[in-house]
Amino acid sequence: MAVATKKMISKVGDAKHSVPQNITKEKLKKHLPKGSSHEVTDRVMELIHNAEEDTGLDQDHLSEQFLTHTSIMKQMKVSLEEYVNGVKYVTLVGNLSNAKSWEIVFPDRLAKVEAKIALNKEKEARGEKFVQVNLASHVSNYNSSPLIVELRARVAVAFDVANAPLRQWALMKNMELAKGIAAPTPDGDMMVVTPTVQQAAAATMLTELRPVADNKMTLNLGMSDDARAATNRMTDQIANVAKLIQGQIASGKSVESVQALNLTHGGIDDEEIEEAELA
Repeated sequence: MAVATKKMISKVGDAKHSVPQNITKEKLKKHLPKGSSHEVTDRVMELIHNAEEDTGLDQDHLSEQFLTHTSIMKQMKVSLEEYVNGVKYVTLVGNLSNAKSWEIVFPDRLAKVEAKIALNKEKEARGEKFVQVNLASHVSNYNSSPLIVELRARVAVAFDVANAPLRQWALMKNMELAKGIAAPTPDGDMMVVTPTVQQAAAATMLTELRPVADNKMTLNLGMSDDARAATNRMTDQIANVAKLIQGQIASGKSVESVQALNLTHGGIDDEEIEEAELA
């Protein structure tokens, strides 16, 4: 058993919002795909209950993860033990390297690989033939396995959805900077936004608002057609503002003239956008 010497997650970030799950055999069985309840063994329960001791991660956060993605067992055709170890590995990778995460999750495998490496060194010293063993290849193969790839994708989607409000705030802040709007000083005076900062903010918005070329994952969050249409209009308008401001600044116009753009509730004049493109 690999005992972590330092706790890496201490009720901060995602773990801060986790609550005790008190996972029992009965509770775990209710979250598993049909026909998998027989895999709830004492060994698996030990892996779950000792997760914090073994990895240094927060037990409540890990327990939530264990119960969240169980459908992946049927999809990937993996055992419960493989799934539990996969969750531990993917969660660790958020804090450690792939190699260190693998070593913590699979101490028995690590011991075998290290034993083979030591034996190979002895054979090499005696001039005997041996089969090359590479720890990095074991880590790489596991990291690119279908189970880990799918778990990474699911965790990434959950993270993106949870942080969507922060991303929207960041986009709006960039739009303000692109328009020359800055936070006031402690004395209440408005700070000056240089053309360089404005252009950089506009460029950031264009990058972040660029449509995904290959979107293979669709989320249905219950948004109505009207709400979706309104969101799309807002996104288009923000992109137009960024495009217009970037063009105006690149053409050499002053900060004052850029800040005096003709913005209305109806959006941005097409003539202004065309002028910016021509400039």
